[in-house]
Amino acid sequence: MKISFLKIASIYLIVLGTFSIIFFDNNEIIALGTENGPIEILGAIFFLLAASLFIAAYIYSSNAGNKLRRFNTHKNLFYLLLGVLFLVCFAEEISWGQRIFNWETPELFNQINLQKETNLHNIWLFDSTESDSSRKSTMHTMLFNMNRLFAIFWLSFCVIVPIIDRFSLRMRNFFKTIGLPITPLWIGMLFVTHAIVFQIIYSFIDLPHDVRNSVNELKESNYAFIFTILAYYELRRNCKQSDFLSK
Repeated sequence: MKISFLKIASIYLIVLGTFSIIFFDNNEIIALGTENGPIEILGAIFFLLAASLFIAAYIYSSNAGNKLRRFNTHKNLFYLLLGVLFLVCFAEEISWGQRIFNWETPELFNQINLQKETNLHNIWLFDSTESDSSRKSTMHTMLFNMNRLFAIFWLSFCVIVPIIDRFSLRMRNFFKTIGLPITPLWIGMLFVTHAIVFQIIYSFIDLPHDVRNSVNELKESNYAFIFTILAYYELRRNCKQSDFLSK
């Protein structure tokens, strides 16, 4: 499915343009990026949209299944797995409903969760805060920090795999056989460009701690938005293939 240069440029401008938030007043930035604030809510919505679109892509992926040795499928399970992944991301963003229904945090999570909430990404095993410099530098937090694991995921799935697919015929045939969705390179480069701009802001602009946290929330919401774009692309592609095959 081809997308015009104008549409691609518009998506880049939307994503990268969000970083103009750094020119707002600090109090405004903090208000936008606070817990349960507009930025975090948008991120949760985009994760839910991405999950819904990937599940819809799975439903429409007839005759585009997986061939894994003796295990063959009629529909593409990778879309279903991606849908479940982003559904979990959505649930984590709303603390599995706690932020909506305001139930008491179970005692187990009170003990292991840094924000005393019902979610996994803020438990000490996956969280490294700037105020805890002793844990931040350990090998454990370098490997199991949730943000880092998420970065490894999008870098592998959306950048490295498409590049390998582009330059290796053998691997391209392998990916096609197992039914692995290949992210368009323009979306993969959007992930990379977004990450570079974010790192430039963090490296060269001295932002107060609370403002940095808000910008970090913006980064996460932008990733959710980009995955929503990818999910929509895959749904459209499978819908067109399904219509073609039904004729």
